[in-house]
Amino acid sequence: MSEIRVIKKYPNRRLYDTTISSYITLEDTRRLIQAGVTIQVIEASTKSDITHGTLLQIILELEQKKQPVFTNEELQYLVRAYEINQVEEVQGVFKDAFEKLAKLVARSAPQTLAEPAKPLQSPWKPIQQESWLSRVEETTE
Repeated sequence: MSEIRVIKKYPNRRLYDTTISSYITLEDTRRLIQAGVTIQVIEASTKSDITHGTLLQIILELEQKKQPVFTNEELQYLVRAYEINQVEEVQGVFKDAFEKLAKLVARSAPQTLAEPAKPLQSPWKPIQQESWLSRVEETTE
């Protein structure tokens, strides 16, 4: 695996790629990830790791720009699951979906995308009740 690329986020919401010593956009960050680069986003002032939130922000923008992966019903399910502390169930659903997605990516994407998808291919137990999971299964068959 390659080295982790550190990106600093400043209070003005700008992202600074420490490898190339230059400011980048969220779209540039998405492209890095798409190319197989592992990133870590650090809040410049507090030094806290905000990678998770940044990745969610990238997904949110993709959901708004392209055909959404999640329906409103599925998103409401996720909100409810968080509210009633059923996070383990939600994780089970996602783990199965990501395993199927990784297989799809490995089959149909260029090698640069297939390699980063390998960590998603571990033996997770599925919870197969959600409609978006069915859509993933249909595309992998």
